[in-house]
Amino acid sequence: MPRTLICMLTLLLFSLCPTFAANLSEPIKQLTQQIARLIKTKKIPGCAIAIVEQDKIVYMKAFGVRKMARGKRREPINLDTVFQLGSISKPITATLIAILQKRGTLNIDQPARVHLPWISSNTTPRHLLSHTSGYIRTGWNNKIEANTPRITLVRDLSAHPQSMPGETFDYHNLAFSLLEDILMHATKSPFENLLQRYLFTPLGMTSTSCGYRPFEHNQNKAWPHQITKKGALVASSTLSQFYHAHVPSAGGMNANIRDMANFLLLQLNGQANLIDAEDLTIFHTPTTATKDALAWFRNEAAGIKVNAWYGLGWRIVDIDDRRIVYHGGWLKGFKNFMAFLPDRKVGIIILHNSEGNFSKNEAIRFLRKIG
Repeated sequence: MPRTLICMLTLLLFSLCPTFAANLSEPIKQLTQQIARLIKTKKIPGCAIAIVEQDKIVYMKAFGVRKMARGKRREPINLDTVFQLGSISKPITATLIAILQKRGTLNIDQPARVHLPWISSNTTPRHLLSHTSGYIRTGWNNKIEANTPRITLVRDLSAHPQSMPGETFDYHNLAFSLLEDILMHATKSPFENLLQRYLFTPLGMTSTSCGYRPFEHNQNKAWPHQITKKGALVASSTLSQFYHAHVPSAGGMNANIRDMANFLLLQLNGQANLIDAEDLTIFHTPTTATKDALAWFRNEAAGIKVNAWYGLGWRIVDIDDRRIVYHGGWLKGFKNFMAFLPDRKVGIIILHNSEGNFSKNEAIRFLRKIG
């Protein structure tokens, strides 16, 4: 074979090699080793992880078991195992709103009173998305967890004092969920139908659902785990269902790692005929400074200046002068984490069927190793 042709073929093969090989292979290797160690020492029951770069899924793997049980067969987590997402539902809701705004169905800066006559005239969907509605969150999660009907929750909130929207950040699941009512009033369609039509189906998120029943009846679901007072990791006796029933837009969705990898790719690149990346960037941009997230990153960024914000359905943090857009999700026995570097177009999601800071710590540690 002529030397020139060999050189050309070599260059072609080199250009086709995954670009993550040099930059991501070592962090991925370290992450895999850490997970194997934690499973072996029974620090976690299992997890599913996806890593994306640019427009590709470069790593996707499942670890551990769906449910820990002595003396019984323990089914492994696989790439199709569904997890309860908790507050990762918020970025999903925000993405649906971005799509509907792009279509002209909704305007996030239009007064919410057009759809909710009882709310302050200054309130907009932007305020609800950024948790700056002016409602104080104290006590509302307790009411949700007590299985208070949604109609009662919303009625009571409407009678609750509301300060000037846009002035104060207060992370409020119930206030965020008012976006469901706005969407349904604007489109005359149920919230779950909107998700399916405008987001799940176009993205091929065939295993993603909204509400408790789809998760309950799924035969391939991860079971939640918690730590006992004696420090043992055990399967929870029940499944969380009240956030699913009463505030699904804020904390009641379910998905497997395949679907969430596609969702993460959408955030980085947009998708033709659905939403442009620039339209999503608006939602990834800081809206209001937050203090609640600063303590979460002290271990990962000791001695380093950290700034944190909430955008529109997303959190943002600057560490090492590197911006990370992220959101966590915590329900009883589940603690998930999704994050990406907008400048580098690298993202990671960890779905995890127990509590603790494993998913956040490992995701942030991974991203901080990316050059």
